[in-house]
Amino acid sequence: MKKFGIVTGVISAGMTLCLCAGLALAVGNYSASTAFADDDTVSTWDGSTITTDWADDGTTEDGVTTYTLSSASDLAGLASKVNSGTSFSDCVVNLTVSVDLGNYAWTPIGTTSDPFSGTFNGEGYTISNLYCIKATSSYIGLFGYVHDALIEDVAISNVNLYGRSGVGSIVGWADQAGETGSSTISGCSVTGTITITGNYCVGGILGCGQRSSVKSCSVSGTDKSSCYVRGVYYNDGLEGDNVGGVIGFLGVTQNTGLISEISGNSASNITVSGTRKVGGILGYTDVMGTDSGRLNISGSSVSSCTVALVYVDDYTDNYEDRLFVGAVLGEGLFSLTISDSTITDVEVGYINPACVYGGDDDSVENAGYYGGSRSDSTVITLTDCTGSATLYDVTAD
Repeated sequence: MKKFGIVTGVISAGMTLCLCAGLALAVGNYSASTAFADDDTVSTWDGSTITTDWADDGTTEDGVTTYTLSSASDLAGLASKVNSGTSFSDCVVNLTVSVDLGNYAWTPIGTTSDPFSGTFNGEGYTISNLYCIKATSSYIGLFGYVHDALIEDVAISNVNLYGRSGVGSIVGWADQAGETGSSTISGCSVTGTITITGNYCVGGILGCGQRSSVKSCSVSGTDKSSCYVRGVYYNDGLEGDNVGGVIGFLGVTQNTGLISEISGNSASNITVSGTRKVGGILGYTDVMGTDSGRLNISGSSVSSCTVALVYVDDYTDNYEDRLFVGAVLGEGLFSLTISDSTITDVEVGYINPACVYGGDDDSVENAGYYGGSRSDSTVITLTDCTGSATLYDVTAD
């Protein structure tokens, strides 16, 4: 079995393009104390109590109904209401207290049949000790599935997640192929002890998004040796790929004309790993057709992180020309620009030079910012980016 190796080189910034394309694991329980800044009131959940009377006390102004969650059981009640068919479309739900979920088993808010479709404003309050381990389930996170929604100003401290497809601290899955809406996640953060694992589309903030935007969000662990976002190979359909420190996958494939935005996001003190399509900010994007060029990545910051591919025997050998990895972007299957971004103290682990090398021979012109694309027509450009990654051969003894 091949394993992680040593640092083999340091690269400098520029612009280029490349060519490329992953889960079973053990997840340990953990406990952690949480400090709630600027808030002396913390509502602690007992793992079972659900209250929904707040849904009878909404206030309506200019056609928009606003609801208030003032306890941990109210937050659990939101999951109950949404998952029973109340979408909260055209409504605003405000959180007005910090919540400690106590590492009790959390039921994500929203499913594919009953998504959350309103605005959720965390008001900057902290939701701590989010725990959701569902090895055979998809859409795992605080929110499981959202459609045409806005999730803003949510702060999560200490998170332990494990699922199949669409795993992310804030949202597991946003919108779906064939739908017409778009969702935005803005001003959200994840800090503390971070362990997030899935078999496909895994991200620190968002697992998978169609026509979605992620803006001004951050993922910051306590120590990259123990804090991670990882994709683990499970079988041919769940390959441990599309893994990002902030977003696992984001794409627009229906020629809707909608523009997705990835801006002002950061990752620090975490390890991001998977079989292919692995990035410190975004694992993979495949905007196609007339939507090509409707997504760019700007204002990214990646620091004190390891972003690496994981060797999986014959699987890795079969995909050797699609094993892309980068400090910001793993793979982009269309032309895009990465701008106004910086990487500091970042290691990028590759399996063969084509995973990260943008030029001929051993010329590395992209500073480790991105892995590249399988499409020869794809051009990925760096503009006003600073810093460079240290590259190392994952398979070296």
